[in-house]
Amino acid sequence: MRNVIVTGGSRGLGLAMVRTLAAAGYSVVAVARSESVELRTLAAEMVESKTGAVHFRAYDLGDIEGIAKFTRDLRKELGPIYGLVNNAGIGTEGLLATMPNGDIERLIRINTTAPIVLTKYVVRQMMADGAGRIVNVSSIIASTGYSALSVYAATKASLVGFTRSLAREVGLAPDEAAMLRQAAPMHDVGKIGIPDYILLKPGKLTHEEFEVMKNHAKLGHELLHGSGSAVLQAGAVIALSHHEKYDGSGYPVGLRGDAIPLLGRIVAVADVFDALTSERPYKKAWDLDKAVAFLREGSGAHFDPACVEAFLAAWSDVLSVRERFADEEVPQL
Repeated sequence: MRNVIVTGGSRGLGLAMVRTLAAAGYSVVAVARSESVELRTLAAEMVESKTGAVHFRAYDLGDIEGIAKFTRDLRKELGPIYGLVNNAGIGTEGLLATMPNGDIERLIRINTTAPIVLTKYVVRQMMADGAGRIVNVSSIIASTGYSALSVYAATKASLVGFTRSLAREVGLAPDEAAMLRQAAPMHDVGKIGIPDYILLKPGKLTHEEFEVMKNHAKLGHELLHGSGSAVLQAGAVIALSHHEKYDGSGYPVGLRGDAIPLLGRIVAVADVFDALTSERPYKKAWDLDKAVAFLREGSGAHFDPACVEAFLAAWSDVLSVRERFADEEVPQL
């Protein structure tokens, strides 16, 4: 049984990945500062099912100096490490201008230095064994052009702001709107299963490459849907449905109209607007008038008309979110 390390594997997205990998027959080492009840329950279920295995190892990734010994001890105890999923990270609601230097240092240590050092020592083992795979959840940001203070963010912060405004205008109850804000950033998490040569391609994808890219919707759903967390279940729905189109021409299922879950219809509008108005290494940002025209033209075809009108009704909020999370200029390579 191949061993795979998942950092931040005790809860949330990390726990969902642990569950999926164990169900696929891997021996998964969930690394976190503390063990959750859900992870302990999952480990017991795996013992009974004998499908895979789940081990918990407590470790604070802020202890950079101890990572080398930690990986050596894991190998001695469990055998060769076949895979590493760098998922652990911390975020912040604060502004950089007012953040204490100590918080900035910890943010960099946990989110940047720790995964690099951990990868260094795990890769050494993989090279000796002649096999292995590394997945960096944070690479989703770099490969899709998202920007945020924390490298743990699964999506650009402005999409969450757009989604919040749209949810209010659509009339979601406060608890439903709160869940949507938490779940929306997971919409593209399935891209961790898409090859880098496709994710990182600067130009237009070929037909064959796009067919592979479309798999990220199902991959994201498969990763999240088995969780007992209501937020992760909502994330699974969004991951699967945010590329469906109102006229039935979307993917992966080809759902039409109200058959598309409302959460997916909401995120579709916010996600497309965010992508159009943000600069990417391969394109310039669209101006607002052009982006709004695209939404209006797609109303009833690509988008739910009610969601488009709700988005435009919250226009003052949209502008506020754009100003708060404005892109920095994309470097020319």
